[in-house]
Amino acid sequence: MSTISIDHLAPGPDERRRLATVAALARAADDASDGLQRLVALVADLLGYPQVRLNLVREDDQLTVAAAGLEPGEVTPLETSFCARAIRPPAAALVIGDVAADPRSRDSPVVADGIAAYVGAPLISSDGCALGALCVTDSVPHEPTAEEVKTLQLLADAITAELEHSRALMAIAEVTAALACALEASEVHDRICTGVTRAGGADAAVLAIREGTHLSVAAASEPLPELVTLPVGPGTVTGRVCASGRAEFAADGDAIPAMTRAQMRRVGAHAIAAFPVGAAGPDGCAGALVVWWRRTLPELPAITRRTLTTLADQAAVALERTALLDRLQTLSSTDPLTGLSNRRMLDDTLAREIARAARTGEPLSIAMLDLDHFKAYNDRRGHQAGDELLRRAARSWEAAVRRTDLVARYGGEEFTLVLPACDATAARALIERVRAATPDEQTCSVGCASWDGIETPDALLDRADRALYGAKRDGRDRAVFAD
Repeated sequence: MSTISIDHLAPGPDERRRLATVAALARAADDASDGLQRLVALVADLLGYPQVRLNLVREDDQLTVAAAGLEPGEVTPLETSFCARAIRPPAAALVIGDVAADPRSRDSPVVADGIAAYVGAPLISSDGCALGALCVTDSVPHEPTAEEVKTLQLLADAITAELEHSRALMAIAEVTAALACALEASEVHDRICTGVTRAGGADAAVLAIREGTHLSVAAASEPLPELVTLPVGPGTVTGRVCASGRAEFAADGDAIPAMTRAQMRRVGAHAIAAFPVGAAGPDGCAGALVVWWRRTLPELPAITRRTLTTLADQAAVALERTALLDRLQTLSSTDPLTGLSNRRMLDDTLAREIARAARTGEPLSIAMLDLDHFKAYNDRRGHQAGDELLRRAARSWEAAVRRTDLVARYGGEEFTLVLPACDATAARALIERVRAATPDEQTCSVGCASWDGIETPDALLDRADRALYGAKRDGRDRAVFAD
């Protein structure tokens, strides 16, 4: 039996990239099956062949994703595939006018299947990958004219463009759906980089967010040799894009800024593209999406440029949405007067810390604080002065506690401290530091309680509140610890 050499499909970076593209186009073909069926029917009508196949050459076989004159979905081993030969470098149309007589095919089992003539035009992607072939077959020998072969290749190119367009739409839809589910900025960052790398057939992507006059790397689809900040301006391709709001592409041999060329060497890139994220204002845009390829890419295919531009725009929308969600979350958990956590945040934090203490066995203490004689201060100096005292007390007390502690406004002039990993002895020292930080020569009373290992958040708050009542009853300007 005659078999076809498939040495040119040996494993390697180029073949892995080709197979990834084939897999993506197979999904796109399934999504666009009706349109593809109409196109192959048109091929049959134009060229007068009874059978037309649109074949994608996979790792071990070829898949017929659309067909005329037979049902699609046929799977053929590569060893007997003429299309696998059509994509052999240099990929070109394969013409076998008489399969039974041609020495390349006369022993092939396809002769017994009734295939007497074959013409296949390779499907070449916009970045040069040979993906499969658009082929026509006949049950009788048929020698096509040069014009027919040329027409078949033109139709193959048009169908490849349609497949790539469908693939781009699918990639955009997938990334958009993933971004829509992301509630935090870090999720958006990671999903942008992963989605853009896949959609652009790239090796990696980086999202850089503007911070003043520099760009900082917010996320990357792969670990970088070093995370760097880049100046906004002409010193790098990324900086230029952020400053101008216009996308750029650069490859080996182009005039590339020295800093960008050094970055490309560090990651092994031969081509790089950067796209603005967010609308460009007087000082530029909010960031840049940077994509690179480790293979030779003389120019960025138009379909890839359009896809990545759209995804950069989607990234900007997603980042604005998560920023809004962050602001809403902050507003819902922050006391508007003091900027401290509010009662809602206190309840959530205390419940979480009690659960953690139960799990780890670490101690937990809380304290209720009350500014002494606050009503008299308000009456004497006015409500604006009273509000300012509350703000200053909040800042002073927050500066006096540890970074792991929570200071929340409980209501009025009462505040609450949540002190994780803090037993009664440590709490005493910390509370005295807080009391000493009370501003404007004012004083405060404190009630403190340490979690007993079983009580609910409300029960713990109630014990601290009763201790606070004891501190005020005993003359204020003191701390009382619950039994």
